[in-house]
Amino acid sequence: MFGNFYFGGYSEYRELKNYSLTKLFQKVEIIEENNKLTVPCDGFTLSINEGGPGTMFASEDYDIELKFSCYIDIISSYSNWADELMVFIGKLINNMDGDCLLELNDKPILLRKNS
Repeated sequence: MFGNFYFGGYSEYRELKNYSLTKLFQKVEIIEENNKLTVPCDGFTLSINEGGPGTMFASEDYDIELKFSCYIDIISSYSNWADELMVFIGKLINNMDGDCLLELNDKPILLRKNS
């Protein structure tokens, strides 16, 4: 199972890494490689990029302003993955003002438009 979380509202890539993700994932090592952040968790692994075609298409399709794409590789054998994912998404959107879109298996689950 997989998902995508697209979001805007952050001015810089470094701010996302150094403030928001570090605050949300205090006990997890955030790996930075080739302008991509990887966050391994028990129930999923996040791969976060700035921009890209997916972000552009989602912005156009939903008429929202997005800047980052977060690919979510869900570990479905871990029974608590859904709770952990919703807690993460909830914390992230509560700490940002921008638009966002959550898709699971290419189906839109959550959309926040006009902040």
